[in-house]
Amino acid sequence: MSAIIDFDEERARSVELIYQTTDVVAQRARTLAALAPESEDKILDVGVGPGFLLQDIALLVGSAGRAVGVDVSDAMVKMAATRLANIPHANAAVMDATQLEFDDDYFDGLVCTQVLEYVSDVDAALKSFARVLKPGGRCVVVDTDWDSVVMNTSDHNRTERFFREWDKHLVDPFLPSKLPAYFKAAGFNLIGVEIIPMLRVGWQPHSYAGYMWPAIVDFVRQKGDKNKISDDEINAIVSEQEKLKERSGFFFSLNRYQFIAIKN
Repeated sequence: MSAIIDFDEERARSVELIYQTTDVVAQRARTLAALAPESEDKILDVGVGPGFLLQDIALLVGSAGRAVGVDVSDAMVKMAATRLANIPHANAAVMDATQLEFDDDYFDGLVCTQVLEYVSDVDAALKSFARVLKPGGRCVVVDTDWDSVVMNTSDHNRTERFFREWDKHLVDPFLPSKLPAYFKAAGFNLIGVEIIPMLRVGWQPHSYAGYMWPAIVDFVRQKGDKNKISDDEINAIVSEQEKLKERSGFFFSLNRYQFIAIKN
C-alpha cells in the first residue's frame, strides 16, 4: 500500500475528528448496512483507521464472531486498538492491503473504506481480498472521485487547477470508474454501486467539509506546483471562501462511490 500522505499521530487525530462528523457517521451507517454482518461472522476491515466501523462490526458479529482491522499506519492501528480494547473478539494490526496475512477462504465479509485510492497496485489488493474471503463472501469498497468536487467560486479555472494539485496526495484520485473492471479481474461479481455524497451547504466547522477544506489548502500551499497554482492564487481562493462563509455562500459537494461485490 503506497500512501502519499503520512498518517502520523497528529493526522490520525484529525481523521478521528472527521469520522465523528454527521456526514461520515451517515456514510458509516450505509456501509455497515451494505456489508450486513451477522452473528458469528468473521469480518475484515482493510484500512481500519480510528476503528469506529470495526467497533460497530464487532458488536454485530458478537463474541462468537471475529472482527479484524488492518492498516499500514501504526498511529491508526494504535488508535483502533484502544477503541477495541474491551472487545475480546476484535483486534487491529499493521498490514498491507496487497499482502494480507490470513488463510485462504477465511472471512465471511470484508470492507475497505477510502483506502484503494492510496494503493499503487489496486489489482493486487482486490485479488488479496478475494483470496481471504470465503466463496460467496461480501466485499464492500468505498472510494472518492475527486473529479466530482463542486464549490461555489467565481473562477472555475483557478479552482480546477487548485484541486488538481490536491489530487497529488493520492495514487489515483479518479479510481471509482475503474473499479468494476478490477473487481471482475479479481474474481468478484459486482452486485451494486451507490453514490454517497459529502454535501455541505453553508459553513459548519464540525463537518467533513469543515475539516477537509483547511487540510486541502494546507497541502496545496506546501506541496502544490507553484507553476500551476501560485501563492497569490491560493490566497485569492481562500479569501473568496472566507467571504462566502460570512454570507452563507459556502458550498461543498463531493461524491464517494460504494461498491458491493460477491466473491465467485
